[in-house]
Amino acid sequence: MPEASVITIAKNESDLVELRKALKQQTFKDFEFLYSTKKGIPQAWNDVIKKSKGEIIVVTESDALPLNKRWLEEMVNAVKKFNRNDPKKRTVIRGIEVSNLSWDWCNFASYNKVLKDNLLNESYPIAEDTELFARLRSLGYKGLELPIAPVFHNRGGSISKLIKNNFLYGILLVRIQMKYDQTGFKTTFKGKSKREGVGLLKRELGQIISKFAFLFGAFIGFIISIFKR
Repeated sequence: MPEASVITIAKNESDLVELRKALKQQTFKDFEFLYSTKKGIPQAWNDVIKKSKGEIIVVTESDALPLNKRWLEEMVNAVKKFNRNDPKKRTVIRGIEVSNLSWDWCNFASYNKVLKDNLLNESYPIAEDTELFARLRSLGYKGLELPIAPVFHNRGGSISKLIKNNFLYGILLVRIQMKYDQTGFKTTFKGKSKREGVGLLKRELGQIISKFAFLFGAFIGFIISIFKR
């Protein structure tokens, strides 16, 4: 049985070429690499979680690459170190993500049992990780960020997809907030994404529009939550 399971999801196996190369360069070798191409984001995550056999699960994404060769070693060691005195293993780890967002699913590790006992909510087409973090925190789990285990998350996608996802995320975030009275673990470190080139203005305009979409989505989510009470 491997000590760790590195898991991810992808649309196609071809999306994993760069990640596979990066994992081969890691100093930590006692791990299995598993992925799922199952349709539906939370469904795919739950599928690969159930397949995992390692004592510790390290979660990454197909477009997130380690920035150093000790990333996996640091993530596994941190899970063991900060759960040493807790028989329930309730501290989960997030490495630094060089991006413009706070806590998400991109660079995460915990004991296998933590995730198998707390699978993702498949009614969330996105924000499934945000809901999971809020749920874990409500159950007494703690979150710790690990600045010495960074990845670079190259978030692609069209402007229209960004706007659509922010709108939907706004709806779901309010749903999570009202259900758990929180949205997840506190963020102590925030990375910054680099956006350069001729598409910068277009990208910035998309970010502004997406924020309005998020606020509108949050308002809709609030109204829905009120009527469902």
